[in-house]
Amino acid sequence: FFFFFFFFQAEDGIRDVERSRGLGDVYKRQEYIFILDCSGSMSGNRIKQAKSALDMLLRSLPVNSKFNIVCFGSNCEFFKPASLYYDPSTLQEALNYLKDISANLGGTDLYKPLAEVIKLPFSPSHPRSLFVLTDGDVDDSKAVIDIIKKSHHNMRVHSFGIGADASRDLVKGAAIAGHGSFQFVKAGEDITPKVMQY
Repeated sequence: FFFFFFFFQAEDGIRDVERSRGLGDVYKRQEYIFILDCSGSMSGNRIKQAKSALDMLLRSLPVNSKFNIVCFGSNCEFFKPASLYYDPSTLQEALNYLKDISANLGGTDLYKPLAEVIKLPFSPSHPRSLFVLTDGDVDDSKAVIDIIKKSHHNMRVHSFGIGADASRDLVKGAAIAGHGSFQFVKAGEDITPKVMQY
């Protein structure tokens, strides 16, 4: 399931990344949608770790890819109504947005942002990959996994469990349903090696 990353530092500061899968298919252009848990249970070190992971992921996207960020709790908020093409300007805009994110969105309804993302127009030229960063304490794990299973033909789902109490059933189940990969990060753990496996 895991990606292998090869990084080449570009002159503009954006890393050009080549990802290869076990089947050998290589995508330099994808649509990356990062779904970030901003519920109250993510307060403190968890939201800091999640933001650190997202910062690294954003800086490592391939040139000419597209991306967006969705924050969720009791409701969900999109960084942009539609995914942006990745370039130095949009990267900086996203990093500025990331700085102001906090764990202030109440409960943990992961189903809603997934349903909203699935409704977005899909471009065959940019295969869609979702990265879910959460402590896994969601309202209905079964419904979340079921909606991913029904939509996996249009997207690949990778999950990142934050904190010692992250739900293994949800984090692992979402990745398996979405034909993606998963990682778990404990409180205080150096997140860099885990992020670099995506």
